[in-house]
Amino acid sequence: MSSDSRLRLPYLSDRDLRGSWPWLAGGLAAVAATGAFAYLARAIVKKRRVDRVLKEFHDTLIVPTPKLKELCGEMLNEVQAGLRGDKSSLLMLPSMVDILPDGNEKGDVYAVDIGGTNFRVLHLRLSDERGQVAHTDLRDFTIPEEMYSCHINELFDLLAVRTVEFIRDVRRDSPSLEKPLVGFCFSFPVEQTGLASGNLIKLTKKFENAGAVGADPVLQLAEALERKGMPAHVSVLLNDAVGTFAGGRYMDEDIMLGIILGTGTNACYLEKRSNIRKGRLPDLSHSEGMLINTEWAGFVSSNLPLLEEDRTLDWHSVNVGEAVYEKMVSGLYMGEVARHILITLIERGRLLGGKVPDAMREPWSLETRFMAGMHTDNTLLLSEVSAAMYCLYGVGPWEMTYFERRQVQEVCRLVCLRSARLIAMGIAALLKQMGRDGSEGPAPRTAIVMDGGVATHYPAHKDMDPESRLL
Repeated sequence: MSSDSRLRLPYLSDRDLRGSWPWLAGGLAAVAATGAFAYLARAIVKKRRVDRVLKEFHDTLIVPTPKLKELCGEMLNEVQAGLRGDKSSLLMLPSMVDILPDGNEKGDVYAVDIGGTNFRVLHLRLSDERGQVAHTDLRDFTIPEEMYSCHINELFDLLAVRTVEFIRDVRRDSPSLEKPLVGFCFSFPVEQTGLASGNLIKLTKKFENAGAVGADPVLQLAEALERKGMPAHVSVLLNDAVGTFAGGRYMDEDIMLGIILGTGTNACYLEKRSNIRKGRLPDLSHSEGMLINTEWAGFVSSNLPLLEEDRTLDWHSVNVGEAVYEKMVSGLYMGEVARHILITLIERGRLLGGKVPDAMREPWSLETRFMAGMHTDNTLLLSEVSAAMYCLYGVGPWEMTYFERRQVQEVCRLVCLRSARLIAMGIAALLKQMGRDGSEGPAPRTAIVMDGGVATHYPAHKDMDPESRLL
């Protein structure tokens, strides 16, 4: 065969080339379409594989309404057993608070509040106008990591140092020789022996401080303040849920429930004194009710929708086997549950090509605030999901298909959904206990006050699921 007979492209002049653009464009489009189709086909196959595993989580995390109603009845039984002093997973601790704010209180007061990842010191000046606050000054402090495991005296010394600095700053323009009046919001289970005294039952969340259990938190704070040069009158000891309730009642007389949903969770409600049959109560003949600190974080039931990932989380927590309900609903744990589920989707469903990023194996690396951001991402291409996965785990935008971003978002949504429905279940149980569920005629107006990081900074948590209404 001669060289002239070999297949060669014909020479095209500029004019010929211009006339060939439709043909070239059509060919390139066909090639691109073929590649895009192949890419899309592979992405759909991967999506279906991950979706099969994701459905297993979906069926548990949605917590169907019949199961919620069953759990509601079980929590109600635990509430009533705890009030009788019988064995119960709910401590049902009398708060000794039987006189509630009515909006007519006046004067200056300071408060120290410690519970989860931070603590705060507060100054309030109550107005002469009913239910109004004339002035508020608040400072937030992050708790250093070493403070979770130091001796309890060191933790209280830190509280005292910041409190003394704060009070001196507030009083700089009008020094006072009077002992400051300080309320102490201490968000751990305490068996109260009086309005301003009690014994710590146990520490929760990340705290494991030696010398804490059995001690009186009021005495510890007062002694620490004196060591730091400012004797004070610590006038009341409150749990965070009780404090939230009292603060809400100052502005709304129909507040009947105080809920904390932040790093941890708790609830308190107004109970008839005649129903409280555990322990010895002071003579409260002038009051028919008392706030009960439920400590519902420890609620246990075989019907709770637990995953294997929940059990893994529990095993690596500082309080193994405790606070089961709290670990399913609160801010310290939701992101960690989501992280474990994502690892399962990668290993079993081949999400992200089946390779778990090294950074994703780091415990507690997916904080709930990042989970909330991915859950509420409404951008066209879920760019916030992509940005979070890149910043946290080094997964580049080019390494995740759109379908995979949607699946990551769905994990976040499902974990939040379970939390929202279980919190709704707990609220329903307490409304039933108070006879305010409408089951025996029209229910009176009942207001609920909520506080905590999840309650205030994760609005989708309370808005996402209208079917959470059980009553």
